[in-house]
Amino acid sequence: MRWILSVNVEGVLNGIRVFAPRFIEGGRESRIVNTGSEHSLGIPFPGSSVYTASKHAVLAISDVLRAELPEHVGVSVFCPGWVATSIWRSSERRPEHLGGPREANPAGGKLSAENAMSAAEAADMVLQQIREGRFYLLTHPHVIEYAQTRWNDVEAAFAEQAPRYEGDDKYDVAKAIARIRAQRAG
Repeated sequence: MRWILSVNVEGVLNGIRVFAPRFIEGGRESRIVNTGSEHSLGIPFPGSSVYTASKHAVLAISDVLRAELPEHVGVSVFCPGWVATSIWRSSERRPEHLGGPREANPAGGKLSAENAMSAAEAADMVLQQIREGRFYLLTHPHVIEYAQTRWNDVEAAFAEQAPRYEGDDKYDVAKAIARIRAQRAG
C-alpha cells in the first residue's frame, strides 16, 4: 500500500512541487500532465482497491490544481486503459523498506503484449489531446461505460437522498468563499 501510494500519489505531488513554480514564474504557456488511469474514472477492478484509490487521488489533485494555477499553466490528467508497458514487472523494483522486490509473473507480460494498446498508439492519441488543451486525456473508449455507470449511480443517489431545492446553494463552499472574498474586497 505505501509503495503504491508513494509512487502514484507522492510522485505526482513531487512533480507538481518541482515544475509548477517554474511554469508559473516562466510566464509562458505550459502544461502539467499527471498520470492517472482508467481507474481514476470508475473502473472497479477486483483486487486493485489501493491502486484505484491512488489513481482517484491523481484525478482529484489534478482537478484542484487546474483551479489553483494561473491561466498560462494548463493541467491534464492522463487516464489510459490497458497499455503495453512493463507495469506487470513493477514488483521487481519494490524497495526493501516497502517489502522488497518480488518475482514478476511472466504471464502478465504475455497477456499485456497480446491484449494491450501499444505505448506508441496511446502517446499519439494523447499528444494531440494535449495540443488541444484537454483536461482529460483518454485512450480507451470502452471506459465510458464504467464512468457512465458510476455517474448514473451518483445521480440517482442525489435524486433520492439530496434533491435540489430553492436556496440549497447557501451550503456551496465555493460560493460561500466567493461571498466572503467579495465582502472583504468591498
